[in-house]
Amino acid sequence: MIFIHSRILVTFFNWCYWSRILNSEMDKMDTEILNVIQWEFPLVVRPFDAIAEQFGITSDEVKSRLTKLKHIGVLRQLSA
Repeated sequence: MIFIHSRILVTFFNWCYWSRILNSEMDKMDTEILNVIQWEFPLVVRPFDAIAEQFGITSDEVKSRLTKLKHIGVLRQLSA
């Protein structure tokens, strides 16, 4: 019989859960937008417009994608 430490088992199930969410709910643009928000958030009056311009999409689409990521639990909070 194999004994697995409960912490390892929980970590494995968390990894499986997030792997499933990230693979099914997020696309490449979502990942790239998250990277911009984490590492180079534009310090301008209209940051979502600046992010949208980087990706060739509208600011409404950026906001929609961020709302989706918040809804599925990838993004917890976005604040200044």
